[in-house]
Amino acid sequence: EGIRWLCEALPENAHLVVTTRLETVMIGLGGGEYVLGLLTPEEARALIALRLNWAELPAEQYAWADALAAGVGFHTLALDVAIRRLRLDARSPGTTRWNEQMERLLNHIRSGQGFERLALADSERDQNVEAVLSYSYSRMDDAGRERFRALGAMAPEATFGSAAAAALWECSAEQAADHLSALANAALLEASADRWRQHGLLRGYA
Repeated sequence: EGIRWLCEALPENAHLVVTTRLETVMIGLGGGEYVLGLLTPEEARALIALRLNWAELPAEQYAWADALAAGVGFHTLALDVAIRRLRLDARSPGTTRWNEQMERLLNHIRSGQGFERLALADSERDQNVEAVLSYSYSRMDDAGRERFRALGAMAPEATFGSAAAAALWECSAEQAADHLSALANAALLEASADRWRQHGLLRGYA
C-alpha cells in the first residue's frame, strides 16, 4: 500500500526490483537469488585505508591488514565493524596495543562465539558479521548494549532523527546525538547529515 501510487506512476517499460534478505520472501515472490560478492584483498586494503583516513594503505601495513581481512572472511560489513572497533580500542595501527587488540578480536572470531541463543533464522544471519558484532557488543557497557538493542524498534532500513532516538532511549536530544555518534564510530550506524540509519543485518541482531 505504501508504494501503490508509485507503482501506478511507473511507465510501461519500467522494471520494479524488490530486494530482501529473507529466503521465504524470495521463494514466495518467485525471485532469483543474487549473492553479493566478497571483497578482494585490494578492496579490503582500500576500505581499511579509508577508515583510517589514509589516501592509501602503506606496504608496511599490508601484513596486519590482510590478516584482519582474511579473519573476517573479506566480508565488507564485518571488516568495517572490525576496523572501527580497533580504532576505538587501540587508536593507531602498528602499536603494541593495536596488535594485541587485533589478536584478541581474531581469537574471538576463531572461537566461533556469536549470539547462539538468538532466535534468528539461518537465512537472516551472517557468521562473519555475527562474530565481529558479538565482539564489539561485548566491549560496550551495559547502557550501550541496551541502546543498541533498542534500535531494533526502528523501521528496517529507514532513516531516523536524533529526536526519535531520544524518545526511544528516554534521554535528551543532545545525549541521544552523542550516543548515536558513538554507535556510528563503531560502524553500528550510518550517519548522514542529521539523520541516521542502521544496516538491515545489524538491525536484525539488535
